[in-house]
Amino acid sequence: MCCYGFLSGSLALLVLIAGSVWALPPQVQDVTITDVTPVSFSVIWASDQPSTCELMVFADVNGIQDITVSLTITPHPTRNNVPAVVTAAQNRGVMKTRVSGLAPATTYYFQTRTTSLSANEDTLYPSSAPYPAVTTAQGISKTTAVGIDQVPFTNDLIYRALYEADGTTAAHGALLVATVADGRYPLSGFVGDGFAGPLAVIDLNNLYSASTGETMAVQGGQKITLAAFYGIQGQTESALVVPRNLDLLAARPPIGLADAILILQALTVADPPTDLSLVADCNQDGGIGLAESMHILQVVSLAR
Repeated sequence: MCCYGFLSGSLALLVLIAGSVWALPPQVQDVTITDVTPVSFSVIWASDQPSTCELMVFADVNGIQDITVSLTITPHPTRNNVPAVVTAAQNRGVMKTRVSGLAPATTYYFQTRTTSLSANEDTLYPSSAPYPAVTTAQGISKTTAVGIDQVPFTNDLIYRALYEADGTTAAHGALLVATVADGRYPLSGFVGDGFAGPLAVIDLNNLYSASTGETMAVQGGQKITLAAFYGIQGQTESALVVPRNLDLLAARPPIGLADAILILQALTVADPPTDLSLVADCNQDGGIGLAESMHILQVVSLAR
């Protein structure tokens, strides 16, 4: 048996080339501000290789007043701290970082840092000032004016199944990004975060109006652009219109745990009674389906 301590010239060259490619800093694209509230915002972007992500936050456009240490920075935030979602997002080059601890109606500036998992090389975006700006929302409103009255409003959830190229495997770590007409900033949610893959879910209660800066009531008819954000693999877009909900602004008692149990029962029969159907049809679309199921899960989790 022979052990060789050398490589042929051509093979050695290939190894050097491969090593130099993976040693390059990440390339960054599609930097987008999302999920802006009165006290927080997120930034999403794509890396061309598996990476981790960070944000630096400034009080001025030139980055002289660095306030990062006074804020809470959360890379790849998830609702229920799901490590598998974080790992999947990093591996596919989907970067998302949330900043919290902010003041309402205030403008901040940021710079992203993307670090390659294979070579520990950093990329800063932008590389220098001026830095991108984001303005936090004005405030949260849970009522809307109808004539001389103030009545509560309720937004719905948006959900989509996102798959890999084979059309059957859940695209874990990918993001669903929703841009709503008249909304100030897009909203985003990871596949598998809070619901089993391939579902990605976005809560429209986190939507704020571009004109007022306050919570935006989605009454139906608004156009929504949905982007499936796959990181290294790019993104695809589709559009939908929020179904008209004539009773969305009607004042009615909130659905509680007892109602949620009734809804679960309604879902198990082919033709639920009319009165039960009225309770179960949370989004007023004339049917009882996945939207109602997800609402039930929310109600039950809050009641626990």
